Amino acid sequence: MYVGMPKQILSEHISLGWTEGKQKLILTGKVFQLDGKTPASDVIIYYWHTNDNGLYSSNDETPKQAKEHGKLRGWVKTDKSGNYTIKTSRPTAYPNDNIPQHIHLSVKRTRHL
Repeated sequence: MYVGMPKQILSEHISLGWTEGKQKLILTGKVFQLDGKTPASDVIIYYWHTNDNGLYSSNDETPKQAKEHGKLRGWVKTDKSGNYTIKTSRPTAYPNDNIPQHIHLSVKRTRHL
């Protein structure tokens, strides 16, 4: 999650999938505090997913974790209302596997919720 993490993270991120993928995808969400009602601001969400071939493609110059997660990855931080937006491409299922297409999310709270 931390390899290549930028110092400034916004509530909207545009991944390489937005320009390189066959089908654009806009993923929006809202994070709440533990009470399930109060919006949670400043929560960092790291995401990664497969490309149009169902692979986590990367190049040889990226650090090891970035290679494992591929180049269709990034970070968003929830705004004051707990909202975030990811603009990327629709992931494809793994080749020769029955696991449905999906996006991985890893959530890091930056303060007590």
